[in-house]
Amino acid sequence: MIALLANPDVAVLTLFAGILLIYFECNRPGTILAGCLGALLVLLSLHALSQLPLRPAAVALAIVGTALTLLELAIPARNLLAVGGIALITYALATLLEPFRPAHVHLFTALFVAVGFGVSTLALSRIALQARRNKRTPTPNRVDLNQHVVRGKGVCSG
Repeated sequence: MIALLANPDVAVLTLFAGILLIYFECNRPGTILAGCLGALLVLLSLHALSQLPLRPAAVALAIVGTALTLLELAIPARNLLAVGGIALITYALATLLEPFRPAHVHLFTALFVAVGFGVSTLALSRIALQARRNKRTPTPNRVDLNQHVVRGKGVCSG
């Protein structure tokens, strides 16, 4: 299993699959299997990536890109944060390993992971924004125990 994860493409795909499973667990609490499997995949991929010669700047760019993409969930910025995060993640993954090494992350893998992560984040942010808009406000009228409808300041018998 670790030999399979020694391939940088597989390690990166496993890392972001684990992050998406943890995402799923945060959105649907109680699905314990998704969170446990996500944590396991993240830990396995981090172990595999720790065996490779990584560029610290690329790791920092990937973390900032992930943070920008996740920030789109909290601050709807018309997808600008997510697009910037996708661009940073793509560049960071494409330049993740030291140059002139036979093992590297292919550009297609970097694009696939970054765009998949960004699209799933955008979908979640749209669902959250729609839920905020559709949130019902409590009605100003209420019924008291004596079957009177209370409206604003006056009382009418109902």
